[in-house]
Amino acid sequence: MGESNMKRASVIEYLGVLIDDKLNFTAHLSAIKNKSLILHQGFKKVAGMSWGLSKNIRRQLYLTVVEKVIIYASAAWAHNITARQQKLLSSIQRKFLLNITRAYYTTPTAAL
Repeated sequence: MGESNMKRASVIEYLGVLIDDKLNFTAHLSAIKNKSLILHQGFKKVAGMSWGLSKNIRRQLYLTVVEKVIIYASAAWAHNITARQQKLLSSIQRKFLLNITRAYYTTPTAAL
């Protein structure tokens, strides 16, 4: 434009969704993972493994805060989800489910 050069970006953010040039939303899922790690650290501070909030309150916190962060704009990015992306979402969810149920780390994800 005129005398200024515009750089091509491989990822753009629109309404909180990261859209990459291949439209596979890998960057968006990576950002979700980073946000959820921060949320999980805060979650562990208020709901320890042997003390803190009750199971029902921990579950309610997960459903009202964390789940909403994970599924935001999923109508746009989740229709062509790969097995690797499913595994990433499952691993994000697993941390919270272990804390809610206070189960052993060896408990299968499907059982949680």
